[in-house]
Amino acid sequence: MIKKFIFLLVALSVASSTWAKEGDGLIPEYQIEGAGTGNMATSMVQITIVSKSKNFSEHDFGRCAVHGVLFRGYSDAKGAFTSASHPAMMGSPMAETQHADFFKSFFESNYASYVQVQSDTRRVVKVGKEYKTTTVVAVSTSQLRKDLEQAGILKSLNSGW
Repeated sequence: MIKKFIFLLVALSVASSTWAKEGDGLIPEYQIEGAGTGNMATSMVQITIVSKSKNFSEHDFGRCAVHGVLFRGYSDAKGAFTSASHPAMMGSPMAETQHADFFKSFFESNYASYVQVQSDTRRVVKVGKEYKTTTVVAVSTSQLRKDLEQAGILKSLNSGW
């Protein structure tokens, strides 16, 4: 039991800290939360990147949004006592390590067809020595799910348990 717990803890820390490389370094740490409603096929998420730099491209936000939808999940704050929860599409953070080869190439180029960064929503706030850069991203979740099911990475919702 303790071995399983330790293994899960290590897998979660590896998956959340180093998931993709960008030319000169790792993608920075990010936070994800719901940002209102899109149409039935689209999820609107707010991505906040916390870093010593405030210069991030739309690609950085797009990668973080798709990664968050796939592996972290997020919640919509609707009021003081209610919220809607959106679980991670892959179901487990360990899925990233199980399909590492697929997701490495996926985050190098394929992810971009599933996102649309809302550039007019970008905000930068300085907190101490770091910046919190925030923007809203629309993620085409239904097309993403469909394509991952066709690739055999994700089980179809119709397949049962």
